Amino acid sequence: MFDYCCHPKSGDEIVAFLHKGKAHVHHKLCQHASHMIEDGEPMLFIRWVAQNIFHYHLIVSMHNAKGALAGFLTHLAKLNIEINSIELGKEKEEHVQLCELDFHSAEGDLNRLRAKIEQKIKVIQFIRTDDAYRKD
Repeated sequence: MFDYCCHPKSGDEIVAFLHKGKAHVHHKLCQHASHMIEDGEPMLFIRWVAQNIFHYHLIVSMHNAKGALAGFLTHLAKLNIEINSIELGKEKEEHVQLCELDFHSAEGDLNRLRAKIEQKIKVIQFIRTDDAYRKD
């Protein structure tokens, strides 16, 4: 986990220290990390993993029922989807509501990801927001 004192960005030089069984990651130029190195704190080997992350915008139609959102979010978690924002409650009809999400995933194939999501819910709109060739 990243420590509170610094926030390294992907690709920055980083160091990690073992504290109570957990790795605490610091930017290499962090003063707190420098003091820990000087004090001889146990260190771990750590490096960034190159991974493509794709950003999406999704609008779905869901039943306005207890537990519907929780079930849908559980399905997304099983697909390793990381939600950035969610807006719920734009009513379509009395028993149906729209849910709008921005998220990212390691899955770059929009059609494959859409098929997996549609196993659980009705998709209204689904686009990759980091696609330079998409039409607005």
